[in-house]
Amino acid sequence: MKARYDRFLYRITNLVVNAVYYKLFGSTVGEVLASTARRQPDKTMFVYLDGSGGAAQKRTFGQVDKYANRAANYFEETAGASKGDVMALCLENRADYTGLWIGLSRLGCVSALINTHIRDRSLVHTLSVVKARFVVFSNDTEPNVGEVVGDLDADVRFYKLDPEPVDEARYPELSARTTLASEGIASASASPVEGKRAGLDDTAVYIFTSGTTGLPKAVPLKHSRYLLMTGGLDMCGVRRDDVVYTCLPLYHTAANGIVVGGSIARGKRTEKYVCATG
Repeated sequence: MKARYDRFLYRITNLVVNAVYYKLFGSTVGEVLASTARRQPDKTMFVYLDGSGGAAQKRTFGQVDKYANRAANYFEETAGASKGDVMALCLENRADYTGLWIGLSRLGCVSALINTHIRDRSLVHTLSVVKARFVVFSNDTEPNVGEVVGDLDADVRFYKLDPEPVDEARYPELSARTTLASEGIASASASPVEGKRAGLDDTAVYIFTSGTTGLPKAVPLKHSRYLLMTGGLDMCGVRRDDVVYTCLPLYHTAANGIVVGGSIARGKRTEKYVCATG
């Protein structure tokens, strides 16, 4: 019994110490990832399984950190993205999801993590309530966005993360308003953006209620709260060399904040099953 109490005391003390450290230095999620990547750039951070029996996709901490920088530089240079802009991510679980939103956070942008199963009126409401300036989508979520593009403000800009062009015959307006981003991100600079664009008390992402009793409601999640969640795996006794498996979507805080966050902050490895969207 005493041994279990001692372990719990150690874990809660470690959680508090890390929270104080982040507060003292005003750390953001992007800065914590960069710190972890500097310590262990070649350690595997993610292993993605696509559910179809295909080869697993591995990403190291260094690769995710560089992708985040490329995404930040691309959207700053081509879209003029800046602090306070909201980027709606209508994306399924995928290898570039985490690097994308962390890269945007390095600009001070806020990523709205959209449930890939909401469509029609609920999707229009979700994008409108957070005043999304940009919408990022994929092959899987193209129908979701294509069905509502005409109901969104004319100044909303659309970016597709897969290289295939939008189906012009089915979604002519979305096709005309969409920029293909994958090649541009890949060729962008992997150097960090200049200056500190966000702080500990700034909003990192928007998450959303399920909408079971009405339309989804946006919940802002600050960098401070996200970083506090990263200690969840430590409280469960997960060690740095353990592999954590999750089949949850990355727009969910349990998968993103606790599992992915634990990997970002503590150097653990995460395995994800890329859930099919419909």
